[in-house]
Amino acid sequence: MTTAPLVEVVVPGRVAKTYTYRVAAADAGRLAEDLWGWRVLVPFGRKQATGYVCGLAAAAPPGEIKEIERFLDPEPVLTKDLWELVRWVSLYYACSLGIALRAALPGPLHRGEAGCDPRLTLVSVARLAARSAAADAAPGAGEVGKLTRAPQQQRLFEMIRSSGGAGLDLAPAASREAWIGRALRELVKRELVRVDTVKRRPAADQATAGVRGDRTATGIPELGEDQGRALAAIIARLESVERDAPERRLFLLQGVTGSGKTEVFMRAMAVCRQLGRQAIVLVPEISLTPALEAVFATRFPGDVAIVHSRLTERQRVASWWRIRRGEAGVVLGPRSAIFAPAPNVGLIVVDEEHDSSYKQDAAQPYYHARDLAAVRARVSGAVTVLVTATPALETTAASRREELTTVVLPCRVSARPLPAVSLIDLRKKAETPMATAHLSQPLRAAIAQRLECGEQTIVLANRRGYSPFVRCTSCGLVPQCGDCDVSLTYHRGESLLRCHYCGFSKAIMEHCPACEHGQLKTPGVAIEKIAQELRGLFPEARIERMDSDTVRGGVGHDEVLARLAAGDIQVLVGTQMVAKGHHYPEVTLVGVTLADLGLYLPDYRAAERTFQLLTQVAGRAGRGEKPGEVLIQTCHPEHYVISLAQAQNHAAFADRELALRERLRLPPYRRLALLTVRGRRLEEVSELAYEVAGILGELAVRAPDRERGFTVSGPFPAPLGRLRGLYRLHILVRAQWKTALGPRIGRVLRDHKMDRPSSRGQVLVDVDPVSVL
Repeated sequence: MTTAPLVEVVVPGRVAKTYTYRVAAADAGRLAEDLWGWRVLVPFGRKQATGYVCGLAAAAPPGEIKEIERFLDPEPVLTKDLWELVRWVSLYYACSLGIALRAALPGPLHRGEAGCDPRLTLVSVARLAARSAAADAAPGAGEVGKLTRAPQQQRLFEMIRSSGGAGLDLAPAASREAWIGRALRELVKRELVRVDTVKRRPAADQATAGVRGDRTATGIPELGEDQGRALAAIIARLESVERDAPERRLFLLQGVTGSGKTEVFMRAMAVCRQLGRQAIVLVPEISLTPALEAVFATRFPGDVAIVHSRLTERQRVASWWRIRRGEAGVVLGPRSAIFAPAPNVGLIVVDEEHDSSYKQDAAQPYYHARDLAAVRARVSGAVTVLVTATPALETTAASRREELTTVVLPCRVSARPLPAVSLIDLRKKAETPMATAHLSQPLRAAIAQRLECGEQTIVLANRRGYSPFVRCTSCGLVPQCGDCDVSLTYHRGESLLRCHYCGFSKAIMEHCPACEHGQLKTPGVAIEKIAQELRGLFPEARIERMDSDTVRGGVGHDEVLARLAAGDIQVLVGTQMVAKGHHYPEVTLVGVTLADLGLYLPDYRAAERTFQLLTQVAGRAGRGEKPGEVLIQTCHPEHYVISLAQAQNHAAFADRELALRERLRLPPYRRLALLTVRGRRLEEVSELAYEVAGILGELAVRAPDRERGFTVSGPFPAPLGRLRGLYRLHILVRAQWKTALGPRIGRVLRDHKMDRPSSRGQVLVDVDPVSVL
């Protein structure tokens, strides 16, 4: 009699350990080919839970061993290399396997929903109602004829009519076009359309299923000499990846803005597909996905799967299964796409690799997608290409240590010149009179010239709202958030004071709430005020604003960029969103209203972020046939960050900043872990923080860790001492660069039962933090 196998199962959540279950004899055959990644339903305490098989049990634990109730899918949801990545995340970032799994998989999978079936799912479709079908015989009569007075309803009605008997799946369109939902409700109310639920492949499958990568797509530009050399180096690794050492699979594709980096990695993707392997392309923000999606759809028709949080849960699961079954060869998305279940990854591209958006900072695990790309490539035998004009200093240091292969594109395509960059010293108002409160005369004149010539301008104002604070002219009061240690930002368009951390808002008062007679003034500057001043200067110009307040939900963002591309917008004022990866040939002028804005934040990466932002936004100018110009307003033109950004000299900036980081024992010369201890009562938070610091301090006196330079600083108040009603204290742990801090810290916290929230507070571990605020 064959003994039923015992397996280890992990349940998503904060549970740190795995659990042993028995596999029913009828299901034992499933483990013969694939051992890892099965999604199962298991008894868990007094309820059922979804879990994931993570290997055979080494031995039977004491006591009763429960049996897996059922396997939920016909195949594993996790590939072996993805399972290895999840395990690495758990160890390196000091979190439980369950939390790592929760980050890696779509939510419906954890809930055990039947809709995760990879073949069919329930889809709502719109079809013509009986009276509409009858009206086809007499067009223009009855309710159908009245649709001419409701153009959106008429448009949707024609879309549904043209879909025939199959009906129209509205989910993909409705997620992007809000009017479709409204029009559908009216058509149903008029009894012209009915909505049916049917079983079929999800629309995400149908829309993109089809032909594989196409090398015959029209409009593909010729490669320059430097591009050709870069591509040849990457292709050589792709074709010989099985024989290469892991460090030779990692590339830095560094090129000045407008040098054709995207074309190089798309050619590499085409070769990867010809070799029968899949490619994953990461972008720093969802907002960049639509532009690349359109390009990829042309170059790789029917072969692209999109992964991001704006998709409905049904669409996300459908994309997940398409990728898992190998039906999509190209995966595109933000940082979470690194967990795409591609079974045969050959190439991973991290576009704009320097961008801090690749760091997950909203919830555990606090992973960095750029680093996960290198880990996943190592376990799957893939090639990783990091793409940027301004590499992160960690990447630059790795390049100088020859831990990766660097290929450089030193010039723009077609030998186009980089934009001319000029600094406007805001301290010399006699030489540079201000046209308004915040726009200098040279910047105003340059914008007027572009408007006259029919060219476009981008103005960077990297702060949301109208003013970062308001102040009473009588008593000096600055209204603060009740739950956060920050002032409230004034949003003039909504007449609100808002906290940008917890979301609290309230209407602005006419008089000071403290002294009851003083006026509240807005002395600071932010994007709304800049946009207002521009509209006052150029009342006839088509001026648009783009920040997270104007483009919530993403639809507005796509619409703004489409209008910019079509020439409908003459001046675009935006936050850092306008600096990322956009290519608009008619943009010939970029203005920066205040370059020093983030330069003096209490964060060791402030200089690096400022340099990258200025260099990147400058690169939006002059990408077409017409030369570009950049005007940077600053109060500190002599600062090395500002002057080197003007020269667009990344190498010189890296030399200086890396030397400073080495003296201060900061990354990339030391490994950091930032522990945040938070809770509702300051006394208890402080007590817990001192306990944690004391326990970690014991590691620093042990010989092996002392030799690794292991030190503990703190606890000390966080720069933002209270957020969302929680007090915050920081503990900073550092060690030599190659020391793995996460496993050490995670083990200590687990041993002392400090890895879960308690009545005193919670300890959050951020390994390799990108911010210490």
